[in-house]
Amino acid sequence: MDPTVIERMIEQGRDSYEARLAAGQARLKQGEAERAREHLQVATRLAPDKTMAWQVLGEALKALDELPAAARAWMRGIEVARGNGDQQAEKVMTVWLKRIDKARLSIDPNEVFATGRLIGLPTETVYGLAAPIDRPELVQRVFELKGRPPGHPLIVHVGSLTQARACVADWPEAAEMLAGRYWPGPLTLVLPKSDRVSDAITAGQATVALRMPDHPLALALLRASSAPLVAPSANPFTRLSPTRAEDVRAVFAEDQVTVVDGGPCRVGIESTIVALDPGAKTARLLRPGMISSEDLAAVLPPDWSWVESSVAGPRAPGQMREHYRPSRPLRVEVLADPAAIEHRRLALEARPELVEVRLPEAAEAAARELYQRLREADREGAEALVLLLSEACLRDPAWAGIVNRLAKAASQWSGPAA
Repeated sequence: MDPTVIERMIEQGRDSYEARLAAGQARLKQGEAERAREHLQVATRLAPDKTMAWQVLGEALKALDELPAAARAWMRGIEVARGNGDQQAEKVMTVWLKRIDKARLSIDPNEVFATGRLIGLPTETVYGLAAPIDRPELVQRVFELKGRPPGHPLIVHVGSLTQARACVADWPEAAEMLAGRYWPGPLTLVLPKSDRVSDAITAGQATVALRMPDHPLALALLRASSAPLVAPSANPFTRLSPTRAEDVRAVFAEDQVTVVDGGPCRVGIESTIVALDPGAKTARLLRPGMISSEDLAAVLPPDWSWVESSVAGPRAPGQMREHYRPSRPLRVEVLADPAAIEHRRLALEARPELVEVRLPEAAEAAARELYQRLREADREGAEALVLLLSEACLRDPAWAGIVNRLAKAASQWSGPAA
């Protein structure tokens, strides 16, 4: 059918899933992948539980050479097809997804793990030290290489919702809605664990932390792996998190860890962690990140409530009082306004034994640069590092995750408390 006829119908108010799907298919057939994508994205919003739009959207994105986005569309399409009992569509999209993954990967994760090595896993937050959950000796190796005490649980990384559901004893509506909105992405969900997840991974707790990273190489490795992967930050325990492949290589030997270079991490700090209690129908923030509590609470089902983080909850990564620390002392000084910061900056120029760490003004850029700038300053050989922070940052929800990391990284904090 002529796509212009369908588009004229849409402009006249006769919009529908069927119209958008037909227009997208017609435009794609004519080689107009960009216009096809526009229609198909609307179709998936109008009917997210229909398989075909996800399948064709992935085709359009692949034609545009947007392979990570195509993979995400097909991942969602596979889940929808499975729910609809559409085995043929599921099979087709699974084959296409495997072809994308094979083109991306330079290693077979199962072969690496078979040699006893771990993988330096690139994600959008920080690089992780990865091992499959069904290899207890490699999970133990993660603890040993990091110097991580066994009482600190690990986050399990998954490549699909099917993998996630297999790791839990209960997958409530709140998990479905939060994962649907923020996965793949920098959000970790804590839920009652299934028997598939060992007590060593959860530090003996009855809950497991799960995340689906938003990085094409991470997702490809997860889908190629025989099991989901634990992947705490690839650094010595409590030290600066790695945001580049070279940060991992500087710490671990090649015969210990095979590092996959996925470029600089685009988020830059660890994920937001939320604990879900299916029985009480409550959600609780365990660690702030770059997704705000307000945004998360807005996604919850109407019969769920948000609980203040001061209420006791399960242990989770990143809850140590001292964490994310450079090797040299870091002093964070919170000042009233930019004028006070500039005045203090002039005074620091007369203190050669101190090196100032400057962050971008925008929260997203500051998070992305935080660990790298601390690492660079740490290498300058000064006695201590100083970071000047405006009081406004303490009140800005967009800075909550960054302020949390600085409070734990600082040897000394001057000014209003975080």
